[in-house]
Amino acid sequence: MATPQYEYPSFIQNIKDHYWRNLKKWGHAERRTEFWTFTLAALVLNVVIFAVLSWLLQTAHAADNRFFEVTFLIITVAYGLYFAVVYLGSLVRRLHDAGFSGMWILFSYVVIYGIYIVISMLESMLNKDLLSSQAVQTFVTLISVLIFAATFIMALFPTKREDNPYRKKPLYEPAPTTNHIARTADAATQAAQAATEAAEAAKQAAAAAQAATEAATLAAQAAAKAAKRALLNKKDEDKFTKKLNKYGINISDDSSSQENK
Repeated sequence: MATPQYEYPSFIQNIKDHYWRNLKKWGHAERRTEFWTFTLAALVLNVVIFAVLSWLLQTAHAADNRFFEVTFLIITVAYGLYFAVVYLGSLVRRLHDAGFSGMWILFSYVVIYGIYIVISMLESMLNKDLLSSQAVQTFVTLISVLIFAATFIMALFPTKREDNPYRKKPLYEPAPTTNHIARTADAATQAAQAATEAAEAAKQAAAAAQAATEAATLAAQAAAKAAKRALLNKKDEDKFTKKLNKYGINISDDSSSQENK
C-alpha cells in the first residue's frame, strides 16, 4: 500500500500551530520533523523570552517597583505554564506517532512526584531532613535522568505506520496524489463537457420553441386573414342577393327548386 503524502506546514506555520492550533489535538500523531523543529525553535525562543523577562524582573526589583515586579513575575509564571502544556501536547503526539501511548508522560510525572511524596512522608515520620541528603538527591536525579533519557529515545523513533491507531488522526490532511489529481481533472473535464452538451441541447430546444412560436403566429395570422376574407365575401353575397330580390329575382328559391328536382 502506498504511503500517503501530507501537506506539511512551513517552519513559521509549524511554530504557530504548536502554540495555538494544536493545543486541543492531544490524541493526534506528530512526525519527527514537526516535533524536533518545534523543540529546537522553542528552545531558542524561550532562551530569549526568559532572558528578557528576567532582565525586566531584575530592573523592577532594583527600582523597588513592586507593581512591575509582580506583573513581570505573573507573566513569567503564566508563560512557563502555558509552554509546559504546549510542549507536553507535542511530546504526547510524537509518542503517538512512534506507536507509544501518551500515558508514559503521566507515568513519568507520577513516578517523580511520587518519590518526592514518599520522601516527604518519611521525613515527617522519621523527623529527618532526607531531601537534603546527598544519597537521596542522587537517587532522585538518577530516576529523573533515566525517565528523560527513555522519553528522549522514544521521541527519536520513526513513524509507526502499521498497527498504529494514533495514525488515524494525523495533524495534517493527506496531500492530493498524482492519480487523485488526474481523476479530479478527468471528472472536471467530463462535468464541463456534460455542461456544454446540456447548454447546446437547451439552445436547440430554445430555437425549436422559437420556431414553433413563429409558426403558430403565422398560422394565427393566416387564419385571421382567411376569416376576414370569408366575412367580406359573405357581406358581398348578401348585398348582391338583396339587389336581385329587389328586382324580383330570388336566387334562394331557384336553388331550392333545383335541389328538389
